[in-house]
Amino acid sequence: MASWPACRRFYNPTVAINKKRSFFYYPYMPKHTHQFVEKYDGLIGFGLDRETDENTVICYLQKFSDDQLMEHLRKKLSDEELNEIFNLISRLLRAHLSESEYHRCFLKD
Repeated sequence: MASWPACRRFYNPTVAINKKRSFFYYPYMPKHTHQFVEKYDGLIGFGLDRETDENTVICYLQKFSDDQLMEHLRKKLSDEELNEIFNLISRLLRAHLSESEYHRCFLKD
């Protein structure tokens, strides 16, 4: 198999069980996940209680950042709307994350 400069070797037990515990090479291991929206089966709504509000915001943000939706939506957003989204996210990150948290949690350094 061809090697990739950024290739990382890792053991995937689900695949390995089906392939007699062999190791596989993957050219790309994503750093970002959107598992919450896939697994959450609670209420999506806003204003009922803090926990539901938090879960709803997580679901909305994960759905909003879906690659297919963004591909469809990005050309429809005005420059002002793009600026508004960027500024909101930047403001929230600056307000709630230290520099090290920003690098570790957001940039995934």
